[in-house]
Amino acid sequence: MRGCRRRSARLASSPPPITRVDVPRLMVGATNASASLARRPQGGWRVELRGSSFDATGLMAELKPVPGGRAVRPPLTVDLALDRLILGPKREAHE
Repeated sequence: MRGCRRRSARLASSPPPITRVDVPRLMVGATNASASLARRPQGGWRVELRGSSFDATGLMAELKPVPGGRAVRPPLTVDLALDRLILGPKREAHE
C-alpha cells in the first residue's frame, strides 16, 4: 500500500479469511489519517478513520444512483474523527 510504512491484518482459519486490517499511518494525496477495517460479527464491515484529513473525492465520483430503489449490500458502518473531509474540488467538511 503506497503512503504507509506499517500495516497489519488479522486472518481467520475459515472463510472469510480477512477479519481486520489496520493502517497506522495512511498518507495518500490529501489524506493524512490512520485507518482500520474490521468485519462486523453481524455481517458487513466497520471502517474507522482518524486524523487530520481524508480525501474521499474518488469515492464520491464513483457513487451512482441505484435504479428502482435501494441496493442490497452488506452493512457498512463508518466512524470518522477528522479535522477535514474532502468530498471533491471546493467541497470540504471541517470540524
